[in-house]
Amino acid sequence: MKPRILIVDSHKGYAHDAVTNMHLRNSMILAEYLNATLVTTNPQSHLQAKGVWDKIIFVHASYYSFVNKRFLDESPKADLFFVTNEYTITPPTLLLLAVKEGRSYSVIANFHKEHSDMKLSENNRNAISSWNMLNLNALIYEDPATNVPEELGFFNNKRPCVYYGTYRPDREIYFKKYFRKWMIVSTSNKNQHKFTKQGIHATFIDKLQWVGTEQRLSGFASSLYIEDTTTHANYNHLANRFYEALSHGIPCFFDMSCRKTVRKSGWNVERFWFVDSEKELKEKAYEVLASGKSYPKEFYEQAAAERKSILEQFKSIILK
Repeated sequence: MKPRILIVDSHKGYAHDAVTNMHLRNSMILAEYLNATLVTTNPQSHLQAKGVWDKIIFVHASYYSFVNKRFLDESPKADLFFVTNEYTITPPTLLLLAVKEGRSYSVIANFHKEHSDMKLSENNRNAISSWNMLNLNALIYEDPATNVPEELGFFNNKRPCVYYGTYRPDREIYFKKYFRKWMIVSTSNKNQHKFTKQGIHATFIDKLQWVGTEQRLSGFASSLYIEDTTTHANYNHLANRFYEALSHGIPCFFDMSCRKTVRKSGWNVERFWFVDSEKELKEKAYEVLASGKSYPKEFYEQAAAERKSILEQFKSIILK
C-alpha cells in the first residue's frame, strides 16, 4: 500500500497557480510528484490534515499557524521531515511540539548542517535524526518552450535587465552598486521604501507574475544575480532566480562575488555573464537586448537533469 504523505507548508493562504511564494511553489511541485496532500496555513487546514499519515513533511516555517495539532497526535508513528532552503529558518512550532513529546525528524535542506543558523535548543538539535543536503532551488525549473507566453516574443517590448525580491540588509552593498534609474526592480509596494530610505534608487515595479502575460520575467532580456554576503562563504547552491530565469529563456548577470558559488554549482558560465560595476552591467544588458545573446542550450538540458535528479533523491529520502 502506498504511504499516505502530508505536506504542511507555512504559507498563510491557499495554493494556486499564480502563487509567488517560493516555498509554497516548491511544496506544490513536491505534492504533485509524491502524490501527497498539501496543507497551507488557512482556516480549513485542520479538515484537510485530518487522518492518519505515514509521512509528514513540514516546509518552511513561521510563527503563525491555523493547522490544528490533532493530525500529529493521530499519526504517532509518522516519519517527520523539515524542508528548508533558508539557513536562518527554525523549524515550525508544530514540529518542535512533537520534539517535546520525544519525536525526531529529518532535515532536507540545500545547505550543509554546519552552515545552518537555526536557533535551536540542544534538545531540538539532538532530535534531528538525519541531515540531507539537496539542491531544492532546482525544483522550480520549467522548460521555457512551455513557459514563455507567445505574446512575449524575444524582441517584443523587452527591457534590458531586472532584479526582483525584497530588501535584504546583507545585499545592500550590491543594491547600491547596481541600482540606478535605468534598472528595473520588482518588489512589493510595501518593500520599495526599504530601498529608498537607504538611498537606493531604481525604477520600481510591483511583484512579477508567474502566470498570464502581464509583468512576466519573460519581458526582460536579462536579470541580475547577487547573493547574501553570508552565502559567499557558506555554500547554498545557485538560487531560485537562476532557475527561474532559465525557465523564462533569459540569462542572469552575476556579480563577481558569486564566482565561487557558480563554480561550486558545476555551471560553466562564461566570463561575459559576470559583471563588476553598474557601467559594465548596463553596457552588457543593452548588448543582450539588442543581440539576443543568451545561455547555450546545454544549460537548459542541465537544469532539467538537475530537477529530475533532485525529485528522485527527495522521494528516496522520504520513502526509505
